Amino acid sequence: MKLEDYMNKRGLSDSEMGEKVDLSRSQVSRLRRGKARPSHAVMARFIKATNGQVKPGDFFEVVK
Repeated sequence: MKLEDYMNKRGLSDSEMGEKVDLSRSQVSRLRRGKARPSHAVMARFIKATNGQVKPGDFFEVVK
């Protein structure tokens, strides 16, 4: 599930999600909009905070 979809479904703001993963509102915003890519450590925090609903592949476009 894309980060934006996860957040919308739960009514979470960038600030609220940031608190869950220890990032600033602006960092979450950039990740949510695809303007930045998470490090492995940050990705792991998103996976844990979302109980695995947001996965590493959700941050990257898959080329077929």
